[in-house]
Amino acid sequence: MARGTDQRPPPSRAALLSAGAAALAAAGAVALLTVGPPDARPGSGAQRLTATEVADAGRPTRAAAAAGRLWAVELASRRLHEIDLARGEPVRPPRRLGSAGDLATDVAATAEGAWVALARTGTGWIVRVDAGTGRRRVLGTGDVSPSRIAPLPRAVAAVGDGRVAVLGTRGGRRWARSLPGALDVATGYGSVWTLATAPQAGGLVTRWDPATGRVVGRRAIPGAATAIAVGHGAVWVANGCAGGVLRAPVGPGPATCLAAAAGATDVAVETGVWVADGDGARLLRLEPASGRVVASARTGSRPTALATGADAVWALSGGGPLLRVQPAHS
Repeated sequence: MARGTDQRPPPSRAALLSAGAAALAAAGAVALLTVGPPDARPGSGAQRLTATEVADAGRPTRAAAAAGRLWAVELASRRLHEIDLARGEPVRPPRRLGSAGDLATDVAATAEGAWVALARTGTGWIVRVDAGTGRRRVLGTGDVSPSRIAPLPRAVAAVGDGRVAVLGTRGGRRWARSLPGALDVATGYGSVWTLATAPQAGGLVTRWDPATGRVVGRRAIPGAATAIAVGHGAVWVANGCAGGVLRAPVGPGPATCLAAAAGATDVAVETGVWVADGDGARLLRLEPASGRVVASARTGSRPTALATGADAVWALSGGGPLLRVQPAHS
């Protein structure tokens, strides 16, 4: 289990938390953050993994998987790749979404298909691609230029351009709110979770009611956070604290700094918790309860994003080849 969460933070972190508390008090925050000493340690018996290139996936910048399909999208070309995981083959030829001037900034996957975020200055679209028929449905995002998206039941959440919004699958925006410094979005436990920069607190995690857009809770984050994921009863924030990943309970309670990756660029939740360590050019798997590193894989280049699903994990490196991580063969 996590150790040291009941100890007083070092002075430097205490100062950050004090500033964060003042800022959140003014914003009506309902939950604050405490940070304990780092408690992640690479296990001596950590599993060795290998990363191998996925054929026919292009040079994607974002990917997602669900229901036996891997979806990968290329930022500038806007090409969407759909791969059958059982056969390891493309389901259809790559398709180009949107039009000149759009950027394909993110992709999310469900059993029904994929959501692809298309952004341009001051506006954007989210394209829903049906896994069975390949048909597309375009949802306008209004004044939200989506940079990150996350699926909900019969809806999708998006952040971008200092805004957060939820759109229904049949079209129409359910709600939109101001979110200065919006960075990332995740869904889980009946909520929308956003990550944003905060001038006096490093970062800010906000929990939203997906139906109404009401703020349910907030937490100050001391680090220059880069990504958020939700699962295993916790909120996980890449680079959310000095030297690693921040683990905070979904409900009230203190958070813990896991010293797993000093250069964490992304975090994802599947059967375990996966961290992209950009500085170390590797992927790490954490045991959710203890935060210990139980597996690692070298990626050969700086991983910038992760994709998980179908009991597998993939690493992306900002336009390099898509890598699938699996146990090493002895």
